[in-house]
Amino acid sequence: MKRIALCVCASAVWFALCSTAAAQEYLLRLPRPSPRARVMQTTGITEMTVEFGRPGVKGRRIWGGLVPYDRVWRAGADENTTIAFSAPVTVGGKHLDAGTYGIHVIPGRVYWTIILSKQFRAWGSFTYTEAEDAARVVVRPKSTPHRERLLYTFEDLAESSCHVVLSWEEKSVSFEVDLDVNATVVAELRDALRGRARNSWTGWLRAAEWCMENGVNLDEALGWIERSIAKSRNFYNVRMKALILEKQGDANRAQALMKEAVSIATESQVEEYAMVLMADGEIDRAISVLKEHVRTHPNSLRAHTSLAEAYWNRNDRANAIREYEKALALAPDNLKETIREIIERLK
Repeated sequence: MKRIALCVCASAVWFALCSTAAAQEYLLRLPRPSPRARVMQTTGITEMTVEFGRPGVKGRRIWGGLVPYDRVWRAGADENTTIAFSAPVTVGGKHLDAGTYGIHVIPGRVYWTIILSKQFRAWGSFTYTEAEDAARVVVRPKSTPHRERLLYTFEDLAESSCHVVLSWEEKSVSFEVDLDVNATVVAELRDALRGRARNSWTGWLRAAEWCMENGVNLDEALGWIERSIAKSRNFYNVRMKALILEKQGDANRAQALMKEAVSIATESQVEEYAMVLMADGEIDRAISVLKEHVRTHPNSLRAHTSLAEAYWNRNDRANAIREYEKALALAPDNLKETIREIIERLK
């Protein structure tokens, strides 16, 4: 009996040691048959990341073989394949909050169902349940050149959408992710303006500028530019307020503010703004800005030459000559000959 008891005890110890070794196996960093991979893409300011295992074909029949038709499959190897979004998105018409989702696929002979699940910490699809679905998309696979190891890529990138593509063996399948870029950026701006960006007039200016350029959130942007002006009233933020008001349809207030902006601007700031306008094809508007600059700085050589160049861009030779002649009267001796040559060419 004593001998039997010793054997039983030794077996128990051996079983415990083996169990511990098996448990420890998952704590070791060893090569995997299906190595893990991660792909990331930014669209707008939304980051999307897919993490997955990459099984190989290894001469096997994959679709309808290793991966049966009409059964839920883990869309990769080992633990859940996951996709993470840094901001809310839309998949298959369903709104998804920012966060991580498990990817599963039900392959069919004609159509496949792609599933994004709220559960993303499971192993494979063994515990998958439809009750945890966040979104489902029915798609049709495409034939592709042979790919030995499974791969996810981001394709058809646009400003507010992209396709997530799974390809393996000789098939690929994809689903579209749509983003509300404007809402995401505005939310990001609000958060940023609660941090260090709120301490500078430029932070409020840049936030308002983005809204003005994209024609969104203009009422709040007007409040942001007021905060910028309160910190330091200057050409850039007064001009931005004028542009926001103009976009809102308040042309009279916008015009008055633009005149003020030009009156407090440095010559280089006015010239920079006028060049931007001309590059955008708004030559008449550039001339209007430069005329106001000349009115407030009548003895500025640069003001007259800038206005002359703007007239020249409009092929208005008479007014260009007139402004160059005013510049000639203000020019130092070393520049007079150059200006005379320009006038002669124009004549």
